Amino acid sequence: MNRTLEKVGILRCFRGVDYLTAMFLLSEVNDFKRFKTAGSFMSFLELVPGEYSSASKRKQTGITKTGSPRLRRILTEAAWQHRFSGTGSKVVVARRAVQSALVVSLEEKVS
Repeated sequence: MNRTLEKVGILRCFRGVDYLTAMFLLSEVNDFKRFKTAGSFMSFLELVPGEYSSASKRKQTGITKTGSPRLRRILTEAAWQHRFSGTGSKVVVARRAVQSALVVSLEEKVS
């Protein structure tokens, strides 16, 4: 349980991610280390475009929507919160204060 709370604390350093989003992500994904790239993580979430291919013809469609609809909805809400929340939120700054410099620099690089 202690390790889970540590992971939740790390995820909560990202703008748009709070306790519920972090817990849901951890319960669905379990281990982020199994994804080598961001693209492989997005493929797991089924947030990549579909494609119909035949010979030299190629048609891309919208997202495939075969993944977890709840996870997709929660991540969409987190993305909206990230996009429209202030950069200097006192709550997020307080969350970052208890994390290591490596975690904070990674979050700032992503943002």
